[in-house]
Amino acid sequence: MSTHDSSLPLSLLMLVDRSATQPRAWPPASAPALVLEQLRCAMLRDRFGHWCQTLLACLFAFASAINHAPLNIASAMLITCALIRLHASWRAMPTLLRCDALAPCALLTGWLLLSLLWTSAQHGAISDLSILRWVIILPALWPVLDHARAIAVAFILGTAVQNGAQLLQLADLLERPSANPWRHAGIVDHPGDSALRSAMTVVLATGLAFATSGRARIVLSIAGITALCGVLIAAGRGQILALAIALPFLFALLWRGEFISKRTLILTAVIGTLICASLLMTVGKSSLRYLNEVPEQLSAATDGMDATSPVASRLQWWSDAQKLWAAHPVCGNGLGSFASRASDPKDAQAWTKHPHNSYLGVLCEGGLIGFALLAWMLWVLLRASWQNARRDALACGACAALVVVLVSALTSDPQYREMSVASTMVVVALGCLPIVRGFRN
Repeated sequence: MSTHDSSLPLSLLMLVDRSATQPRAWPPASAPALVLEQLRCAMLRDRFGHWCQTLLACLFAFASAINHAPLNIASAMLITCALIRLHASWRAMPTLLRCDALAPCALLTGWLLLSLLWTSAQHGAISDLSILRWVIILPALWPVLDHARAIAVAFILGTAVQNGAQLLQLADLLERPSANPWRHAGIVDHPGDSALRSAMTVVLATGLAFATSGRARIVLSIAGITALCGVLIAAGRGQILALAIALPFLFALLWRGEFISKRTLILTAVIGTLICASLLMTVGKSSLRYLNEVPEQLSAATDGMDATSPVASRLQWWSDAQKLWAAHPVCGNGLGSFASRASDPKDAQAWTKHPHNSYLGVLCEGGLIGFALLAWMLWVLLRASWQNARRDALACGACAALVVVLVSALTSDPQYREMSVASTMVVVALGCLPIVRGFRN
């Protein structure tokens, strides 16, 4: 694998890694080290290609916060470059195959594809196959993870552009979306996608900030605060709950890895609490409104007085998903089947294509078999990121970002949103793929 001086410009890398100009000792001779030494030699003969693939990986991480069209273009460019460069990067693939999550991911993918044989929505199910993007994206990101921090910076910059548009909408300087006049999503067409990406960036930028110092740490801290503004402006209730769990988890990881001292931890917690309270009272009025309505909507929904509120709609969708799962508990009803069997389509407010709970969705479409494979995959990914977080503050942030996705999945379906899938693939690559010393920062 090429070192820093053979790929990205030093000016960019020094922003996030002050050790970029210092020579690194190659790892001692071992099976993984020998494989990576061969890969490094091949990459050195293809420096321009490695630089291009790294740049396209950064572009992919950036575009996954903007919108569907830029994301699809960036995905096609990254995958094409990765295929062209297989002559140099194929030696990295055996190391990638050592990832424990490969088996459950492959089995879950195969089971979902197999469920197309008995699904009641053969035509509509095709659009749900975006969940399978990991098959192509992760191998395309793996050969350039020696520049993981540069990819993380691109991820954060993409969110900053989205957050800037949200702030302009809040100030009436940019046209507000007609579908959500008080939940500003920026350039993204869905407040849920916007809030999820911003919440992931909050913890990722915080983790990366503790791996840097000086001006870089200040810039990353500002990016994290701006991303928190984005969550509150988009009024993502599920993402606010996810941050309440992921942020303490992140600081626990940083403390365990000795990336943060006790004094810094206490000071950060106090300052962070004050910042959250201030933002909630200023830019977070939409979130306050949304949160204050929850008890009333829940009470009205349980009493049968209101079936149109967001809370009532979700309760109805979850009930429909449980009934659908009960009909075929073991094998499920097949990919995309929920949309064809949910509430009466004549009721536009109650109808949806997905149950807005990833776990119930997998249960009703993949049955107990699909749910067991999902639980196995998530356990392996979390365990890998937990282990990687001992050695890398960026992996701490990526692990916390994965927790954000998993908690948000309780009230949404990020696996069927292509922008959310792409963002999740980036943090999985940054936090869960195997680390080999000398191959990754």
